[in-house]
Amino acid sequence: MIVTIVSICLSGRQYGHYGMIFVPAAVYPISSFLENLRQVGKSIMAIVMIYLLSAFVLPDWIDLAMYSCQVYANRAVENHSDAVMEVCQFIASNTTGEEKISVYGNWDIIYVMSQRLSASKYSYQYPIGSVAPDIMDEYFNELEMSLPKIIVIESGRMDERMKNFINEKNYEEARYQKDTDGKKILVYKLIE
Repeated sequence: MIVTIVSICLSGRQYGHYGMIFVPAAVYPISSFLENLRQVGKSIMAIVMIYLLSAFVLPDWIDLAMYSCQVYANRAVENHSDAVMEVCQFIASNTTGEEKISVYGNWDIIYVMSQRLSASKYSYQYPIGSVAPDIMDEYFNELEMSLPKIIVIESGRMDERMKNFINEKNYEEARYQKDTDGKKILVYKLIE
């Protein structure tokens, strides 16, 4: 368990879900504790359980609920920025509901807000494409087969492979919008 705790802490970030591996290790001590309480009496066990729930579990659940609400509210504001809305309006006015698009990067809100489907099963490519490069090959193969009407490239994600695909398949830069970081959001439209 000590090695596991050290491994969890190595990144220096808070990834609480990695602590799930401790659940099996905690089953025996908790079961043993509850068995000892059961032998003492049900009323004492109930009092201890209520205390443990109110002292340890409930505060975390309340904090988690409040944090989740705050994160959701912040994302709603962030994801509905003027740049996102303008890109989605452009997509909606230049495609039909049946036509598929592709967003290169990790920006799935564009699909949701524009009400368009992804041309690939990989609606986002980063970070999964960095971990498994085969995913990028599959993504570009799917793009070649479907030739999405519009390709949106998230800020800072343009690379040589995407540039080559856009040039080879006859896409033109339709417009771009500066995002909040001052980087370009590129939008390419298929020339038919």
